[in-house]
Amino acid sequence: MSAIRCVGLRKAYGRVAALDGLDLDVPEGAVFGFLGPNGAGKTTTIRLLTGLAAATAGQAWVAGQPVSAGPGLARRLGYLPEEPAFYGWMTPREFLDYVGRLFGLKPAERKARTAELLSLVGLAEVAGRR
Repeated sequence: MSAIRCVGLRKAYGRVAALDGLDLDVPEGAVFGFLGPNGAGKTTTIRLLTGLAAATAGQAWVAGQPVSAGPGLARRLGYLPEEPAFYGWMTPREFLDYVGRLFGLKPAERKARTAELLSLVGLAEVAGRR
């Protein structure tokens, strides 16, 4: 099974093709570097593979599951953008609770996981501070 597979993956914004027919097969267990110049479509590809954007054409699979399969795939992926977005109007606790909601965690599980993560990264004492 491939860890990542793309067949004819395309993303267009109007007349501009951000990604034009990507065919890619990354074997399971491989270490893979995704390199290219600015504008080559790296970020667009990652956004398509993580479900943050929808492809204009083509298909993609991650861990054998179609990217179009929905929120179940998000539970199996981790993605850290080059410049992560943090909302200045949210506390660390609010932010993690929000992310837990996106992943469909129930309230008790969100609370426990949020506390665990805040402790793990040394933010438990400032969890309520913006």
